[in-house]
Order: sequence, then structure tokens, then C-alpha cells
Amino acid sequence: MSNLVRRMLNRWSIHVSKETWSAEVFSHALKAIRRYHDSSADVEERLRRQRTSHVGEVPREFVRLNVGAPWVWSEQMAQFYRETDGFVYELVDWHHSEHRARWRALLAKAISPGMDVLCLGDGVGYDSCEIGRGQPDTRVSSFDYPGYSSAFAQRMIEDLRLSNVIQTTELPNQCFDALVCLDVLEHVPDPPTLVRDIANRLAPGAKAYISEAYGWVRPSNPTHLRSNLEYAGRTIRLFEKRGLGYQGTLDSTRILVFQKGGRRALLPRHRFRYKMLGHTARYEFNQDYPEGTIDMAAFVASAKD
Repeated sequence: MSNLVRRMLNRWSIHVSKETWSAEVFSHALKAIRRYHDSSADVEERLRRQRTSHVGEVPREFVRLNVGAPWVWSEQMAQFYRETDGFVYELVDWHHSEHRARWRALLAKAISPGMDVLCLGDGVGYDSCEIGRGQPDTRVSSFDYPGYSSAFAQRMIEDLRLSNVIQTTELPNQCFDALVCLDVLEHVPDPPTLVRDIANRLAPGAKAYISEAYGWVRPSNPTHLRSNLEYAGRTIRLFEKRGLGYQGTLDSTRILVFQKGGRRALLPRHRFRYKMLGHTARYEFNQDYPEGTIDMAAFVASAKD
């Protein structure tokens, strides 16, 4: 691939570098886990390992619980989401980065007061809390499947006294004025069906804020599905087929903005870069993993903690 094309794609590449945390940021993240999840002796060690090692807690748990082949949906993987707390560490790590904190601030600013908002696949609940805390007259529904992450979110929402603003019950059967779904699509076995469900849950004129990591199928993310590589660079088309006009990105992030019934923004160069990123992801995966899989136990054993 030419250097010119690589430079064009860098702007859209997934942010995976480990920024350096101050002692204060690490302390805040550690306090959050201890307050809303676990206070056992090894919490600090696990968070530090998540922060500094190329092998995070999710791959370690994937091997420990003997899930099977990475990147392939199975009943064992579905069970894995319910049994592991590795995602708590991964998500707290991600949310305490400057990069992710900026996303939350931009989303809270983009959503108008008084809206009904759905945070779909909300994980540990940071996005819904940011929106609800800044706009107490906005009604937020935070949804994720039951597990350690959703329990973390529930405890934090109650602790911040946001239960009157944020609901964490079953997925509501209503239409919303805005929907936030960040880095969820790469985990599900049927993205087009989820896109359809998102479209059905939006009121006319409502906006959806979407990010995905279809192309980041790597040992560090064993639950990103290999089968979803075919959708890399094609998310815009999937949503537009469901009547959601693409509006561009949220302040130059990789969050895509769609509006139900809205006119599609042309942005030809932008669309071209996005499609090329998908082609590049598929090419690089096939080059790096010609057998379509990897020995996860060997990958975890390679960690130098």
C-alpha cells in the first residue's frame, strides 16, 4: 500500500496507543472500580496490568474461561459476556483516557435538553451519566445485557443520584430523540439486524451517534468478530439503507452521525477514506492471520507483566 494512502487513512485509524496516565488519573480509575465493582486485593494489580500490558484482562479471561476460538461467535462467547469482569477493567481503562473523555463531552453537548435518549450497549455507564448529569431534564435509558458491566453502571447511577434521570431496566419499547451506540456493532453476530433495530427505535428527525471497530480484529480483542470484517467501511451504507441520512462525523472523531429521514451528506472524499479503511482492514487481517485464527493461550503467555 502506498504511503499516500496510508496517510489518508491515519485520520480514521482506531486509537489504540496507550497514553501515559498521571497518578491522579490512575487513582480515580482505581477508586471507581473499588467503589462500583470490587475491592479485593488484586484490583490495583489488574488495573495496572490492563493499563500497561499489551495483553489486557479480556484476553486473559478468554483463556482462563476456555471460551474457544477468538473472533468467532458461539454459545461459549455469549456466556463469556455474562461470566467475566474483564470488560469492567477494559472499559474503565478506555473511559479514563483523554480521548474517550472528549467523546463523552462532545456527546453531552450535542444532545439537547429535554430529549429522550437511549445509550445502547452502555457498558459501565459513563456515557449515560455524562449526559444525565449535565442535563437533568433529559431522560436517559442506559441499556446493556446483564453482567458485571451493567451492575457497575447501576451502582454508579445510584451513587451519583441520577436514578430519576437515568433508567437501567429492560430495553424500552419506545422511540427516542437521540441514540448513542459506541463500539458495539463489532461484537454482535448480525450487525444489519441491530442497525434495523436502531432505526426502528428512532423518532423522525432523531439522530444516532455510532462508532464501530469492525476492522480491529486482533488478539487483544478476541470478542470482535471476524465475520464482521465484511462490514468494515460499509456502516454508512447500512444505516442509509434504513433511512438514516449520514450527516458526517462528530467534531472529527470516528463517531458517525445519522439522522432519521435526514438528507444524506455527500462528502465524497470522506466516504472514500472510510471505504478504503475497510478494504485495508480486511487486507491486513488476511496478511497477518492467513489461517483466520490465533493461539490465544500463546498470546496471553507472551505478556511481560
